[in-house]
Amino acid sequence: MHNHTQEISQFLKEIKYSRSNIIKTLTKNLPQFIDSKIALIQRLNTLYKTPSDNLYKLSKSKVTKEAIADSLLILSMKYPDKTSIQNIANTLSNTIKPVISDVFESIQVASDILYACKGLVYNLTKSNKGFLYFASRIKLDDATELAFSQYLYQPPLLCTPLTVTNNNESGYYTYDTSVVLGGKYKEHNKQVRLDVINILNNIKFILDIDTVSQPCSVDTTLTNTALQNAVTYQKQQQSIVKEYMGKSFWFNHRLDSRGRLYCQGYHLNYMGDDYNKAAINLAKHEYLEE
Repeated sequence: MHNHTQEISQFLKEIKYSRSNIIKTLTKNLPQFIDSKIALIQRLNTLYKTPSDNLYKLSKSKVTKEAIADSLLILSMKYPDKTSIQNIANTLSNTIKPVISDVFESIQVASDILYACKGLVYNLTKSNKGFLYFASRIKLDDATELAFSQYLYQPPLLCTPLTVTNNNESGYYTYDTSVVLGGKYKEHNKQVRLDVINILNNIKFILDIDTVSQPCSVDTTLTNTALQNAVTYQKQQQSIVKEYMGKSFWFNHRLDSRGRLYCQGYHLNYMGDDYNKAAINLAKHEYLEE
C-alpha cells in the first residue's frame, strides 16, 4: 500500500525526468530554442521533397518533424563536445525506428537528416584523419544546463505502480505507453497477460548496500566518445542510487511481440549488466527449501 504523499512524490519525479518537461523548460528559458526549432523544421520540409521511399514513409508517419527537431536540439545539448557522427546518427535513428525498422536504413535516414540540418544548432566537422564529427553550437546558461542534466530515462517508481487494465497503459502516474514493445507497428489491442505484468509491477525491491557503496568502474581504454558516455552514465547512475538509498521501489514492465517480459529501466534494472543485477534485492526475502 502507498499513501498520498508517496503518490505526489512519484508524480513530481516523473515530471522532473520527463522529455516533455525538458522541452517546456528549454522553450521557456531559451528564446532561441523556438527559432532554432522552426529553422530545423524548414530544413526538414526541404529534405522531405527529396525522392526517397524512406523519407516519403517518414513524412507520412506519426513521427512528426517537430519530434525530429526536438531530438536534434536535445542531442545538441546532450553532447556539447565534439562527438562521433556515427554515435549521433545511431541515437537519432531511435526516433525514426518505429517507422523504419531496418537498422541500416534507419541510420542512413538519420545521417541524411543530420547532413541536411547542419549549420543550425550543430556543425559537422572533419578531423585531420578525415573522420566526421558532430559539434554543437548551443551554449546553455547554468540554470538551463542543470535542468537539462535532470532529463533521464524514467527511474523505478517510489510507490506501487498503477494497475494496468489495457494494452495502452503503464504503471506510471503521469503518462501511458503501450505494454507491447516495438513502436506503433508492433502495438496492438489483442489479449496479453496483463495479470502477469501487474504481478511483476507489484514486486517491491531495495538496493543492495554492499554493491552500490562501490560504484562500478569505468573502462578507461574506451574511445573518447564512449568514455564520455560511460562517465556520464556512471554519474547519473550514482545520482539515482543516492536518491533511492534506503527506499523501496518498483519497476514497470512491458513485453515484446512474442510475449517475453522486460523490466523497464536504464540506470537501475534487474535485467541489466552484472552490476545492475547485484545492486538490486527483493525487499521481502523468502528462503526456498529443497
